[in-house]
Amino acid sequence: MSFHASGRELSCEAGDYSLSVVTVGAGISSLKWKGRNLVLPHKVTEVAPGWSGKMLLPWPNRIADGRYSWNDREYLLPINDRGTGTALHGLAGWVPWEIVDATASHVRLESFIAAQESYPWPLTARLDLRLDPESGLNIELSAKNLGDSPAPYGASLHPYLLGGTTADDSILSLPASHIVDTDENLLPTGINPVSAAYDFRVPRMVDDLFIDHCYGGLQGNWEVRVTNAQGEGAALASNTPWVQIHTADALGRPGIAVEPMTCPPDAFNSGIDLVSLAPGQRHRLSLSIRGL
Repeated sequence: MSFHASGRELSCEAGDYSLSVVTVGAGISSLKWKGRNLVLPHKVTEVAPGWSGKMLLPWPNRIADGRYSWNDREYLLPINDRGTGTALHGLAGWVPWEIVDATASHVRLESFIAAQESYPWPLTARLDLRLDPESGLNIELSAKNLGDSPAPYGASLHPYLLGGTTADDSILSLPASHIVDTDENLLPTGINPVSAAYDFRVPRMVDDLFIDHCYGGLQGNWEVRVTNAQGEGAALASNTPWVQIHTADALGRPGIAVEPMTCPPDAFNSGIDLVSLAPGQRHRLSLSIRGL
């Protein structure tokens, strides 16, 4: 198995589903149902566009100025999104993950996230991907704190779901009642009831609307759907309190990012739904993606 731009790639199948995973960032590089792409695909020889399919931990989304405080000590993270001056999407998206297990329908990858000055808590991360002929792709992303003190923690992952030929002619179904308002750097300014322009509780076409927002007010097990006018597309289900929706404008709007998040943007500063991961504790995030 050779190394490429996105590491190594392995594949599995179950029923009408097929899955490919790359080892850099434990990225989902392809998911198909009945031969149709459910997520934006990329090759193992390519750099994943726009964080496509990657695992996001120990924080999802942005940290303002790459600066946060924890237990009365300030930490400075590298800024990796220069346009907004923020630390984006954690530490696991561009590091190699190890293939621990691979069967006809199951893949397990693990990674060690080393302690560093800006985040001095060593973590082991684990990703389990299971294909089921009926329920589709079932995902569990987890991390364990190997340090000797509690660590701030949040998690997500970054698939772009495909429905219409572009985001514009895709129908979005999103059962969220609240939205996180943002400034010019996409950082939170408040949480409010979703306005009519961004309300997709009644499914409708996205058209040319720009979306790069975190939604809340989600109840229990929820499902987001991205489809074409005939109802063909993909559904993502989880039980996280937040989900980021993005129309992938920098990529030409080929699909819609649906990112279930355990906490909202800049949670390392706001503390909203931020996990305090105790030494030896393992946190789990579960979700599924299926074809429609």
